[in-house]
Amino acid sequence: LPFKKNDHFGSIEWDHTSQYLTILEEIGMLHEKNDKYFWNSDLYPANQISLRSILGNPFILINITDEETKQIGEIDQKSAKKMIYPGAIYLHNGWIYRVQSLNFETHIAALIKTKDVYLTEPTVHVSTKIEKEILSIDLDSYKKGYGEIKIEETVIGFKKLSWDTGELLGQHDLDLESDDLITKGLWLSFSEEIIN
Repeated sequence: LPFKKNDHFGSIEWDHTSQYLTILEEIGMLHEKNDKYFWNSDLYPANQISLRSILGNPFILINITDEETKQIGEIDQKSAKKMIYPGAIYLHNGWIYRVQSLNFETHIAALIKTKDVYLTEPTVHVSTKIEKEILSIDLDSYKKGYGEIKIEETVIGFKKLSWDTGELLGQHDLDLESDDLITKGLWLSFSEEIIN
């Protein structure tokens, strides 16, 4: 914005563009002056769309205190297990929170403010399995393959590390389900001669 009279919006001709601008003007989002349309709202249009929801249902971050329960943010489903697992330290707007629980049915993570002086780092196990070979080419000392593969990613625990030194303060196991991705992939299989 501003839109000028007779402007196109991408491939949309002025006749159609003007109809949308008129509607936005009628509901108070735009105002027109000297054949130009100006944004008139306190709302920023991009704030109406959450990029975190693109990768599935986002997890809602709830701060729990004695006085209230308040939403402080959200995190995408793909990142949740690596960032807000139970026991994780989570930084938000300058505050330090510890994750008390992570509910996969309600997509809610309960956090409490803390003065803990450590950070946490997830331990992630990743495995790849060939599900279906579509193409295979045998060469002298190796084989090229292409097909459907399954990538399995599991957060199996986390480390507590000192803020100041990075020193390992402890390790904790987690029992979380894996995230699976079925995709296409290319792989190389080497002969025993090459490996040894």
